[in-house]
Amino acid sequence: MSAFLAGPRLTPLPVTYPEGAACLEWSLPALDVRRVLGVSAKELSGRVVELNALPASENVKRALDGGPIRLGEAAGQALSADEGLVRAAWSWLQSNPHCALCELGACFGVSRRRIQQAFFAVLGLSPKQVRTLLRYERAFALLSASRLSLAAIAHETGFSDQSHMTRELKRFSGLTPQMARKALLTGH
Repeated sequence: MSAFLAGPRLTPLPVTYPEGAACLEWSLPALDVRRVLGVSAKELSGRVVELNALPASENVKRALDGGPIRLGEAAGQALSADEGLVRAAWSWLQSNPHCALCELGACFGVSRRRIQQAFFAVLGLSPKQVRTLLRYERAFALLSASRLSLAAIAHETGFSDQSHMTRELKRFSGLTPQMARKALLTGH
């Protein structure tokens, strides 16, 4: 594979590069995948696909040519009711990491089952999996950009305690928070 796209996943993605190869990581929010690339995050969830296997949208062509991606490229696509609900719930989960998932639907006036259906329809992930990904993302951001204690980061990101965060980050990335902080701060 010369260019590939990894969909949302809850496990590490080991990648071996040939000697002399270069890597460019491009992070695209899961909620913008359809708008930018023309396929849903659900279609990519847990998968790795060659970029040239995606529908030939202008953004895919630009990415393969090393050109700029236009985030508004497919902005004319209207959001479905599910996408609107998931966007709102995603934002809520980002700003409320301690939110009990059983209460998430009530925050938006829908049942727990309805919100689960919307998450699966749009992302191919459950609300719990999305909350876990958001916790990982926030924990890694705090590990690299702050000197907060590990216990404070665990609390800030919604883990029950430091050991819970350590187990989860190690399961997700193969690194303990200490190892991740060192790697993020030194670039190794």
